[in-house]
Amino acid sequence: MRRGETIAPTQVKMRSTTLLSVVALISLGCSIEGRLGGPGLDPEAHRGNGGDEETPLPGGGGGTSMGGSEGSEEEPGPGEIPHAGGGSQGPDGQGGALGSGGQGAGGGAQALPNQVCYPGENQDDTTCFPTILQDASFPSGYSYPSTSSPAYAAPTRFIDLSGYGASIKLAPNFSLGELMQEWKGRYAIYEPHMVVKLQSMRDQSGGALSVNSGYRSPGYNAGVDGATYSRHMYGDAADMASSVVSLNAMKGLCEGLNADYIGMYTSHIHCDWRYTAKDPAFSNTTAPFSAAPVAPAHDASFSAAADGTFHADITGFEEGEAYREWTAFDANGEIVEVVASQTYRPPSRARSVEVMVGGQLTISVADVSAPSMWQASAGARVRLETLPTEDLEHER
Repeated sequence: MRRGETIAPTQVKMRSTTLLSVVALISLGCSIEGRLGGPGLDPEAHRGNGGDEETPLPGGGGGTSMGGSEGSEEEPGPGEIPHAGGGSQGPDGQGGALGSGGQGAGGGAQALPNQVCYPGENQDDTTCFPTILQDASFPSGYSYPSTSSPAYAAPTRFIDLSGYGASIKLAPNFSLGELMQEWKGRYAIYEPHMVVKLQSMRDQSGGALSVNSGYRSPGYNAGVDGATYSRHMYGDAADMASSVVSLNAMKGLCEGLNADYIGMYTSHIHCDWRYTAKDPAFSNTTAPFSAAPVAPAHDASFSAAADGTFHADITGFEEGEAYREWTAFDANGEIVEVVASQTYRPPSRARSVEVMVGGQLTISVADVSAPSMWQASAGARVRLETLPTEDLEHER
C-alpha cells in the first residue's frame, strides 16, 4: 500500500470469524499509522548524538554527516534535521532545513524563504540549511564595518554551524568543514555561487584544490589581522592552493570564471566575486552592485640595495607575502629571463626590468643602471610558465 492510497472495500476480504476480522483491521491500522508518520516514526532518529552515529544530510541530498546539536536552546536547533520534505521550526520561527527536491514544511511545493541550498554531492541543489536572523543572542565578533556600498553590506542571516558535521558535502569535492569552520565563527555564511565556482576550478584543474580560508567572522578576521573589508567575512572569497597546477594557472581559472578580484601570494591565490549578487538567504540587500566599492589599497615602492639586488614592495596584501615575478629585458627588448622570487638581481645583459606584484601591479624600471626611476601601473602580466623555455637564457 502506498501513502495516501484509498483502500477500496474489495481490498479487505471479510472472514466469517469475527476475531480474525478484528486482528486484520488492527494490523492494517498499524501499517497505515507507521507509513503516515505516527508512532511508527521515531523523531530522535533524525537528531545527532555528538558524532557517534550518522545523521542524514540537511537536504536529504545523498550521503551522511557526523555530529549533532551542541546548543541548549529551548527551540529546535540545526541539529534537529527533519525528514525530506518535512521541515522543522527554526530558532526565529522561519522554518528548518528542507528536504529533497526543495519541498518545504509539510511536504508542500514551495521552499521555505529563509534557507540556503548548495549543489551537494549529487549536484542537485538539495543540500539545504536554514538561516537564522542575527539578534542579541549572537556572540561578540559579528560587527561588520560600515559602508555605503551594497557589495559590502553586512549579512543579516547566518547558518548555525553547531549542529552540522564537517563532512557534509556542499559539492562533490568540497565539504562544509573546508569552507566554514565553527572555530572561525559559529554563525557563518558562504555563497552557493562560490561553491559552484570552486567545483568548476577543481574539475578544470584535474586535481585536488586546497582551500585554506573560506568564511571568517569579523572577530576572527580581526584576530588574524585580516583586511578591514575582507571578503572572507562576506562568504564570497577563497584562499587556495593546488598540488597539480601552478598559481599562474589558478589565476587563469579564476579569470575564466570572472573573478572580481585576484591576489597572488607566494603560498596561495585569493579569488573573490565581491560584485556578484548575494543569496537572499543571507542578505536583504537588493541595491545594484554598481555602487562604488571599497577597493583594496595597493601602493607600490621600489628600491635597489648596494649589491644591486632589487626590492619591490606593495601594501594591501593582508594574507601573506605577495607573489613577485621578475622579467628582465636586453637592449633590444627581448626577454632575458623570468624569475619568481621575493628579491631580484638582474643578469649583466639586462637593460630593463619589470616586476609583477601580487597579480595586481606591475613596476617597470626602464634602465637598471638608474633604479630610482621607476613607475607602477595597474594590471598584471604573468609570464612565468607561459613562455617556451627554449626562448629563455638563464644567465645569473
